[in-house]
Amino acid sequence: TTIRGDAEVHDSNGNITLSGVEGAAKVRTTFGSVFLKGIAGTISVENQNGAISVSDLPSGKCREMSLKTNFSSIRVDLPHAGYNVHARTSFGSIHSDLPITASGSLSQENLTGTINGGGCRLELETANGNITIE
Repeated sequence: TTIRGDAEVHDSNGNITLSGVEGAAKVRTTFGSVFLKGIAGTISVENQNGAISVSDLPSGKCREMSLKTNFSSIRVDLPHAGYNVHARTSFGSIHSDLPITASGSLSQENLTGTINGGGCRLELETANGNITIE
């Protein structure tokens, strides 16, 4: 908690929680969930078998995000900002509480579009789980 710069975490078999990071957050893990709260910079998560949750982001600006897992869900709570969204799942569904202007083909398993006119990249990918954008 309360990290004044960037945070880079590598783990194999445990959950990871980062809170109050003033810079970027880069996380790589195999068997554990990732909980990120209050990250001010870019966010990158590569997970194999655990859920990813991103919340309490500082408002007013977007930040680049890439969240990937294989066997679990992704939930991201976005501040009011513009995003270019690409979300995909193989066995699950995609739900957004925010209006997304879709571009290209749209299905419950694949979504490309923009939130609030676009801006930062938001890449969400899982093979076996749901994706929720709040």
